[in-house]
Amino acid sequence: MFDAIAPRYDRANRLISLGMDLRWRGKAVRLALANKPAVVLDVGAGTGDLTRMVAANAEPSVRAYGVDFSLPMLRIAAARSDREPDRVRYLQGDALHLPLPPASVDAIVTAFTIRNISDLTEVFRSFARVLKPGGTVTVLEISPMGNGPVAMLFRLYFGKIVPFIGRLATGHPFAYRYLPESVERFRDAETLAALMAENGFGAVTFRRLGMGSVALHHGVRED
Repeated sequence: MFDAIAPRYDRANRLISLGMDLRWRGKAVRLALANKPAVVLDVGAGTGDLTRMVAANAEPSVRAYGVDFSLPMLRIAAARSDREPDRVRYLQGDALHLPLPPASVDAIVTAFTIRNISDLTEVFRSFARVLKPGGTVTVLEISPMGNGPVAMLFRLYFGKIVPFIGRLATGHPFAYRYLPESVERFRDAETLAALMAENGFGAVTFRRLGMGSVALHHGVRED
C-alpha cells in the first residue's frame, strides 16, 4: 500500500491529522536534537518529512539519515532533499535490520512507524544496536486512549472518517483502512515506556499530545 500511495502520502497525513502532525513532528525533532547529536537517524522516513525537518533545525555539520523499506517513498524523499546531498542521505531497509554499523548513530527519531511492526522488542534492540552509548531515541506514535467520551470520538474518527479521507486523498481504495485496528492493538503509553526500559534504554519519559491520541516517548541508550 505504501508504495502505491507514495506521491500523495504527505497530503493525506496533513488532512487526516488536520495539520497537527507537523507540530507533533516538530516537537519530536526538537527533543531528538536537544543533546546536539552529530548523526541522526529517521526510521520509517517515508517521503522524508521528518528527515528534512531534522536537517533544517540542526547545526550545519549534522548528518541526517532516513531509512524506509519503500523504494518509491525514498525516491520522492531524495528528490525533495537534492539541495543538501552531503547532509541528508536515504537508505532502503527496515527497522528490525537497520543498514548501519553498531554504535554509529547519536540519535534516532521515528514518527508513526513502530505501530506497524509486530515485534517491538526487536525494534528497540535494533535501535540500541546502532546507537552509541548515551545516544537517544525519540518515538512519536498514535496511542490507544482507553475509554471515555473523547476516546469514543477518536475511535469514530479513526474508524469511519479517516479511511474515507485517506481514500479521497490518495485514490487508493484501501488506504488507511488498517489504521483503526493498528491503533487498538498497539501498546498504551505506559506499556511502551516499560518496553523501552526493558530493552536497552534508561531515563524513559513520555508526554501525551493531541488530547491523548498521540504519545511522544524519549529514552537514553544505556552503556
